[in-house]
Amino acid sequence: MVALGFPLTGNFSLLVTAYRQRWDRVVGSSGRGYGARDGSPGVLDATMRRCPSRADDDESVGRPVMSRIFGVRLDHLASEARLRDLCLRSLDGDRAIRIFTPNPEILLHARSDPTYATVLRSADLALPDGAGVAMIESLRAGRRIRRWPGVEIGELLVRIAAERDSSVAFVGGGDGVAERAAERWRQTLPGVRIAVAGGGVPISEDGVVDPAEQDPDLTRAVAASSPAIVLVGFGAPKQERWIARNADTVPSARIVMGVGGSFDMWADQLRRAPVALRRLGLEWVWRLALEPQRLPRMIRATVVFPLRVLLDRAG
Repeated sequence: MVALGFPLTGNFSLLVTAYRQRWDRVVGSSGRGYGARDGSPGVLDATMRRCPSRADDDESVGRPVMSRIFGVRLDHLASEARLRDLCLRSLDGDRAIRIFTPNPEILLHARSDPTYATVLRSADLALPDGAGVAMIESLRAGRRIRRWPGVEIGELLVRIAAERDSSVAFVGGGDGVAERAAERWRQTLPGVRIAVAGGGVPISEDGVVDPAEQDPDLTRAVAASSPAIVLVGFGAPKQERWIARNADTVPSARIVMGVGGSFDMWADQLRRAPVALRRLGLEWVWRLALEPQRLPRMIRATVVFPLRVLLDRAG
């Protein structure tokens, strides 16, 4: 079995073994038959454009390898250097690309909500987040698939913006949180240009400002600073739906990404897990210790999600 970079014990280990055996019967022991390679909209080629055919997906030719869970495409990138290269090319492009980081909760939501699944499929780059997603993808591929926490991608984008003297917009977050996050970045990277919009603004599950008549005001506020990078922190599914509706209405934007609770972490309102736990894929344990009320969500992510993937494939 492929080494996953985190421990699997007890009944969960039995689940993994059963999944692997079932998967081998479905696609063959090579593990290479997973996912659709039909060039569905949003898959990136070497120039960060949607392409009509992706029969030869492979990072070695400059294209992300992809798979699917519950019909949602996931792109596999092996290194930060590769991601950085894609982002730099996007910033030199002529349109806004959308970056999403589906985790188990997001994918389970998409499974039961076809409209949200359609939104997720509109991503130009969809990178797997959450230890559960990385585990399933690694089992399928027969090799370790990297997990991409949204907070780390967001950090990379802020640093790239500072290097290029490009403007960044922080959109959403709790009242005053995004501004505190921006201030900490200004202290870390003097000269970085960060504008803040929509902090504390109520957003419906459909990604629309409440009341709806004020929705255009938020878009105008974001566009006013001419950001090249827009980081949206409304949380799933609100942020992805907001991005799907508004990414193309900010003329200057070249990268628009959902970053969940990243502003809370950057504002030091929510501490990230120690590096050792992150490397073991146990960041969820840290979050549970800090926020015990998240237990039902953790059960969905660590138990319900892999079971659903297994049963869907088995059926």
